[in-house]
Parts: sequence; C-alpha cells; structure tokens
Amino acid sequence: MVVLACVLIWLILVGVGFLVGTSKGRPVAGLVLGLLLGPIGVGLVATGPSRSATRAGWRHPSRAQVMCPWCLERIPVVAKRCDHCLRPVTPPPATRLTRT
Repeated sequence: MVVLACVLIWLILVGVGFLVGTSKGRPVAGLVLGLLLGPIGVGLVATGPSRSATRAGWRHPSRAQVMCPWCLERIPVVAKRCDHCLRPVTPPPATRLTRT
C-alpha cells in the first residue's frame, strides 16, 4: 500500500514536471527532471529559463551584431573596427552614446 502511494505521488510529480516544462517551452526537460529528481526536478524546471524568451529574439546587448558596411560580415555592435576587413566602423546612430 505504501509503495503504491509512493509510485502514485512520483507519477503525479512527473506529470506536473511535464506541464511546467511545457509552459516554459521545455517539455522533455520537465518530464526527465520530474522523473529523476521528483519535487527537486519540478522546482528546477519551474525556476529555469523559458525558451520563449530566446525565441522572441532577446539577446545579451554585448552579443548583438550588425553588418559591416564594407565587407558585409557580421560584427559586434560595439566594434570600432571590422574583424574581417579591418576597416573602421562607426556605430549606427541609435547605438551612439550622447550626453544629456
């Protein structure tokens, strides 16, 4: 009877992990962590990053890239010189810092 109750609780935790993982865009991670770690796995999935944030185009500002006007290769927005053609690159007007 106790073993059956433990198995039932574990299966419920696997289901909850799957549902939480699905809402975060990571259903397999929710299923596996819920199965292997139980309540700890559900907590890890619940507090982990959402995949929808990365799909929406969110990027760290220092990793943003633009096209070099000279060679059309991708370079960081903060670059002052192109890594490929070595020509100086001025940042676009929106990224220039201004004093107020």
